[in-house]
Amino acid sequence: MTLEEFLNKQPKENIRFALSESWKDGDGKPLQWEMRTLSKQEGKELRQRLAGRKLDKIDALFEFAAESLTDPDLHRKEFLDGASAKAGKPILTPADALRVMLDNDEVQRLAAIYAEYSGMNQSVGALVEQAKN
Repeated sequence: MTLEEFLNKQPKENIRFALSESWKDGDGKPLQWEMRTLSKQEGKELRQRLAGRKLDKIDALFEFAAESLTDPDLHRKEFLDGASAKAGKPILTPADALRVMLDNDEVQRLAAIYAEYSGMNQSVGALVEQAKN
């Protein structure tokens, strides 16, 4: 391995997935969601916002997953306004918007997809074995 190889990190590609059969396009196919990697700064800011809150693993992963979605773009004002209208109360964050949209199984599925995509579901031992190969 060379220094040049370490200095030229390749960006991780976004993933597309069907979260549920609950949302379909005009052809009746499940809608595709898209997720991206959070930047180091975005992760740090989210961890700071969540500090002090008692979250279990699923809830913490869900918060990160909500921030990482690009489609639907939960940061758009129109989306948050629509979620607010549906909930009958102000919805200010992507995670709160998803809480209005998703049922329990979908929340767990989204958290699992994020854990797999981000590598948070791998043990240190598995990472060491992967590095050996």
